[in-house]
Amino acid sequence: MLKKPVRLQNNTKSKHPNTDVSRMGSDEKFRRMATVIQDSNDAITFQDLDGNILAWNRGAEQIYGYSEVEALDMNIVDIVPTNYQEEQREFLSALKRGELVSTLETKRKTKDGRIVDVWLTNTKLTDDKGNLTGIATTERDISERKKSEASLQEKFRELNYLREGQIALSEKMRGEQLISKLGQSILSHLVPFTNAQIGGFYIVNDDKKLKLVACFGLEISECTAEPIEFGDGLVGQVAVEKHPLLKEGMLPSFANNSSGALGMTSLLICPILYENNVIGVIELASSHSFSDHHRIFLSHVSENIGIAINTSVVRKKIQKQNEALNKAQVLLEEKASELEKASRYKTEFLTHMSHEIRTPIGAILGFSDLLKSPGNSKEEDREYMTVVERNCNQLLRLIDDILDLSKVEAGKMTFENIEFSLPELMADFTSAMRLRAIEKKIKFDIKTSGLIPDFVYSDPHRLRQILNNVVGNAIKFTNEGYVELTISFSGSTLRFECRDTGIGISKAQEEKLFQPFSQADQSTTRKYGGTGLGLVLSRNIAESLGGKLELLLATENVGSTFVIEVQSQALPHTTLVGSDALAIGKGFHKNQLPRLVLNGLKVLLVEDSPDNQFLITTYLNKEGAEVTSASDGAEGAELAMHGEFDVLLMDIQMPILDGHEATKKLRASQYKKPIIALTAHAMLEERTKCLQSGFTEFLTKPIQRDSLIETLIQYVPSL
Repeated sequence: MLKKPVRLQNNTKSKHPNTDVSRMGSDEKFRRMATVIQDSNDAITFQDLDGNILAWNRGAEQIYGYSEVEALDMNIVDIVPTNYQEEQREFLSALKRGELVSTLETKRKTKDGRIVDVWLTNTKLTDDKGNLTGIATTERDISERKKSEASLQEKFRELNYLREGQIALSEKMRGEQLISKLGQSILSHLVPFTNAQIGGFYIVNDDKKLKLVACFGLEISECTAEPIEFGDGLVGQVAVEKHPLLKEGMLPSFANNSSGALGMTSLLICPILYENNVIGVIELASSHSFSDHHRIFLSHVSENIGIAINTSVVRKKIQKQNEALNKAQVLLEEKASELEKASRYKTEFLTHMSHEIRTPIGAILGFSDLLKSPGNSKEEDREYMTVVERNCNQLLRLIDDILDLSKVEAGKMTFENIEFSLPELMADFTSAMRLRAIEKKIKFDIKTSGLIPDFVYSDPHRLRQILNNVVGNAIKFTNEGYVELTISFSGSTLRFECRDTGIGISKAQEEKLFQPFSQADQSTTRKYGGTGLGLVLSRNIAESLGGKLELLLATENVGSTFVIEVQSQALPHTTLVGSDALAIGKGFHKNQLPRLVLNGLKVLLVEDSPDNQFLITTYLNKEGAEVTSASDGAEGAELAMHGEFDVLLMDIQMPILDGHEATKKLRASQYKKPIIALTAHAMLEERTKCLQSGFTEFLTKPIQRDSLIETLIQYVPSL
């Protein structure tokens, strides 16, 4: 391929007999080198000192488009662009003087006229005597690299443009609270920065429309004042689509009637976003086309503008709040002493709560340990079990009261207002209280003062909770004599007056009566037990039911009288009844239950706790029931659908499928048998949730044997 072969000679005579063999090896090396040169992807050319092309490889053919035959009749200047030819001639002149630029970035021209960027590596060519005869040049096409560098530089310029614009805009927006002035400041930067002439600034108003609040380049009187609906016109379209819009040949929406808008040929409209919600729109108009830089810039800064607008709104709200806070400060200072008392109360509350919880737990653990002793008599075991049971019940009441009190104080206690039978509620309540009075060997009586309605409208669960606390306290603190509950009704007020002949309350003790963990004195706590939470909780519940709880009369060592009032709206179909109606009762009590009352009842118990399974199964087996157990909701639902059971006992919190989901699944499959919820959540809202899930009834844990049996009696199949 070489026009004029270049010979590389070795003037040193060989001292070895195999000189011909060595020469043959050198020729092979030259041949291989020629092959490498010929097949190189780079253009490799040989030129004499005048620039005439002596050699031209395949790489040169591919880059420049000239064949080897064409190139060998050309001078290197022929493939140099016109404005670079003088540079090439100076290069050749320097070469003749023995000067060589070994590497050089320049441009070359292809056969089809394209200009390519090339990187040259130059090497001198000499004859056998070392005289300079020409130059060998390796030429690499770097056009793609140059394009990448140019693109990268363009990106850098774009980023600098955005950064400088954002910094300047942030300075303009800093500290401004009035939205119209903020908009004016923003436009005063954006309009000249984007080479626009006029601009409009819209804010989403309370009617969810875009209202123009600021203009730049025009008087506000020249701007359209009508709010724009989302989706209407270009501005409304941008607000809906949440993307910037470049539009040619349109007048701006805010200046349709203004001569100052004439000549505007290009619009740039961008939504203002805050947390991806459109809170405004910016519209810029120019007599020349906006560039993509302008669109990108406006899109980038729109979120910062949104933050500035939101900050302005928040600052205004904070300013109003500060004014209100300043007014409240005076009241807060007046309440400082009360807050200090509240802090002390909190500390005392936590201290007492720890004590009250640990006390029954200590007794339970201690007497449970005594029960393990092998030498106990039956009488000792019964006595120990009585202590354990009493402390368990005390702990349960304490937990229920603390939870209810915390919900009342947080305003999250739920109440239901339903129609219910007052005599029936009172008869059931009386039977329970009378048993407690018998244990204390005192008398308990209930009567009416005048006639009372047979049906009332209130929350029966919460009403009974109040009565349990007030009447229960009266029985607890009365060692001889009686406790009497009198019911009356006037207008819409249901009134209960509880009078006892107990230990009474002193004047000093009355001040702490409705404070948590407060009782008559420490000796009272030691003698009678309890936490003092009941009265606090009961007063809050009574007030939530539209009534009150007050100490009406108290004399130390003589007795006390408490008054409970709740509101009940008049029911048109109710009738008035007297004390004889309170004799109606229902249900069994533990001393009345016959043996094997659940004989023949088939029960499916779905409970994940092995201990609870064993306990409940033992309770029911002793009463004649047949019990099948499942350990999760999925297994329970499967057994229920394929077994013959009279009733299901379903725990709520279980693995795989909880009680709510299992019950919903059964009810969706048209399962009609009764399903009773077993849950440690004793709150009223949990009961409501269970009924909504399809449960028939609701029992709280720990399960009380008597309550469980009384609930199941009604499902025993008749013989």
